[in-house]
Amino acid sequence: TRTRTVGVGGVEGGSASVPCAYSAGIRCIQGMRVAKLRRELGRRGLSALGRRGRLVERLEIAIFDEEKQATIKAAAAERERLERESLERQLIREAHQAESDM
Repeated sequence: TRTRTVGVGGVEGGSASVPCAYSAGIRCIQGMRVAKLRRELGRRGLSALGRRGRLVERLEIAIFDEEKQATIKAAAAERERLERESLERQLIREAHQAESDM
């Protein structure tokens, strides 16, 4: 995912910055027309009411949150995989140790 930081409402350098996302086949939302912004917000179950700047802000935040949740899920899955591999290695070591003790 490529991102650039923009201020809330699409103003660069704003104090509360969120990424301008290119994920999920969505062009940078700064260039989206209002109808597309409303569709994307509606698809996510979010309010599609308000001025364009507010719609952009709402969608930026939603995409940022989606990407953050995906990252958290991926990290949890990786952690589980590593723990499983570690347990498997430990069981193999214990089995080899038991064989050598016989």
